[in-house]
Amino acid sequence: MGGAVIDQDLRSWGHFPLVDGASVVPAADLLRGAMPVGTWLPRGAGRSYGDVPLIAAGTLVTTSELDRIEHFDAATGRCLVQSGCTLAQIHHHVMPLGWHLNVVPGTQFVTVGGAIANDIHGKNHHVSGTFGRYVIGFELVRSDASTRWITAADHPDLFAATIGGLGLTGLITKVELQLTRIPSTAITTRSIKTATLTETMEVLREADATWPYSVAWVDLQGAFERRGRGHVLVGRHASSGAGYEPPSIVARHAWLGVVGRPFLQPAFVRLGNAVKYGLQRSRERDAVMSYRDFFHPLDGIARWNSVYDPRGFLQYQFVVPNDAGYQTIVDILRAMERADLPMYLAVLKRFGSIASPGWLSFPQPGWTLAMDIPIRRGTEPADLREHLDPIVVAQGGRLYPAKDAAMSAATFQRTYPAWTRMAEIKDPAITSAFWQRVTSL
Repeated sequence: MGGAVIDQDLRSWGHFPLVDGASVVPAADLLRGAMPVGTWLPRGAGRSYGDVPLIAAGTLVTTSELDRIEHFDAATGRCLVQSGCTLAQIHHHVMPLGWHLNVVPGTQFVTVGGAIANDIHGKNHHVSGTFGRYVIGFELVRSDASTRWITAADHPDLFAATIGGLGLTGLITKVELQLTRIPSTAITTRSIKTATLTETMEVLREADATWPYSVAWVDLQGAFERRGRGHVLVGRHASSGAGYEPPSIVARHAWLGVVGRPFLQPAFVRLGNAVKYGLQRSRERDAVMSYRDFFHPLDGIARWNSVYDPRGFLQYQFVVPNDAGYQTIVDILRAMERADLPMYLAVLKRFGSIASPGWLSFPQPGWTLAMDIPIRRGTEPADLREHLDPIVVAQGGRLYPAKDAAMSAATFQRTYPAWTRMAEIKDPAITSAFWQRVTSL
């Protein structure tokens, strides 16, 4: 196939695992009718942390050149974009007109195709649900060279399999989205300082009733009785007088990751967390923040993921039902301590009861905790499977495929029972390192 290259060092955003020998070709080849030989996988910006965007001994079809906004209706908020368009590109086009995407994750540099494939969620799940709820339709190219426009009404199974379907149903080329009006891009915020995990969870629970956006940074270091203390950050769009300045699409300071790496040791992390916690002197602090500072604080640092060990890191994110949240987190922290697993950056949120449209969508009502776990000092994916996964599964929870590089086939198949339906409808030529790991198919 013309233009194909062999990438011998292909990694995900978490730099783990490493997959050798995948061919990389542009999506334009498929649109010209040149289908890959053998197995293949669509790939957007590669911002998934684990092995969802990776394939071994196959072909990655990249969508970076499918990056145009084809049409935007400023009266209705309907937007037709190519699948390789990033959320940042969309916001730069629509925010000055008073619109934005209904759901955004922690980075604006994911593609629309990737947002659909992982049915991403944000800080407002309790009021807005997942990204897939705002997908009107999409164009899907299958390995038999067929091209169809997919909607929930006309192709309900293929629609539900593709939303959150990890790129396994075909190549998404175009997407029509429904956007929402905003009074401004500035965010009115309140930061609430909490002393314990119980208080952190209670503040988050209360915030659901009055704030559309909420998230908590939690400190997992230090004495056990203090673990789970932190800052709960809530927000809403400021009044119309604040204007519509879009966030910058440029990430700078690439050197920070490498320079900061020697300081990412347990002692420095404990010190950093203590400083961060202590900088807010009062229990509550109100402020007006920029859109990027509130939603995407790490996007200003290019390749911030390089701050971890060169071997990479695992991000472990789980969700458990509301009544199991506190005990699960306590049990997870104790298990990590016993297994000598490092506890670094951690973010706690609550999912609401709005149903996700995808068969394999991650969110369910309850508590979700995401933690960065560097691969060092003998830390291996097997440690998570052995020490952490059973706790989550026993409480009726599950792990986030978009961030996973460790869960077993048994865990995936038990917690995502719709995987058998997915296996029937997925494109027979498409696979991924993740899918092969958790299904052996």
